[in-house]
Amino acid sequence: MTLEERIENEQRRNDRLRLEIEDLKAERSSRWANLIRGGSAASPLALGGPIGERERQLRESDERLAALKSAMQDATCSDAGLTQTKSGSLSVHEESEHRDRSAMRQSHPIKPTSKAPSRKRRSRFRKTRHILPAEKRARTVAKIIKELGVLKPGMYGQSDYDHLREENTNFLTFKVAEKRADLQTKILNLQANRRYYRLAQELAAAYHGRELSTLQTDWKKHKPKKFRRTSS
Repeated sequence: MTLEERIENEQRRNDRLRLEIEDLKAERSSRWANLIRGGSAASPLALGGPIGERERQLRESDERLAALKSAMQDATCSDAGLTQTKSGSLSVHEESEHRDRSAMRQSHPIKPTSKAPSRKRRSRFRKTRHILPAEKRARTVAKIIKELGVLKPGMYGQSDYDHLREENTNFLTFKVAEKRADLQTKILNLQANRRYYRLAQELAAAYHGRELSTLQTDWKKHKPKKFRRTSS
């Protein structure tokens, strides 16, 4: 029988003894309670029965189990020491090979070669294209157009407006409408507008503090590609 099997068997015996002691103690408590109800003045220790014998066996089992585990630990440490010794000899061998390779490189040095930087490497040094203010304003119009497209299917009145504003707190549309009551009224009547590009331009003009004509010119010159075929 191996050491692992002996530890496993002793552990099962130890667990069984503990369960038996718990059952015997519970039985003793029940018997003592019955004697108390019957008017007896007996001590619970007088009902010990086989509990003392079981506890003695449990102590012996604990000692055997501790001894087996200690033996297992010693055997593990011995195996680890042997492995470490083997790995140490291997590292010495590797160190010898490393010295041989270093000597060979010194006797036959490798000539450096010049290599042009790759296209991917050169791309990191390209300058970022400067975005014109008019192009930024056109992007604002495009952003509001998308927001209005999300809001239109559910916008029928003030209650819908309040509900959609709570669901889309990051929408630029609501941030501008909070300061412009006239634009808020147009948003409430969004269902009446088949195309809401002009409303988006008005909201963007209010956001940037520019005239509507300025935003219309910016939109005409700098609108994103996906809007160039479907809008004017």
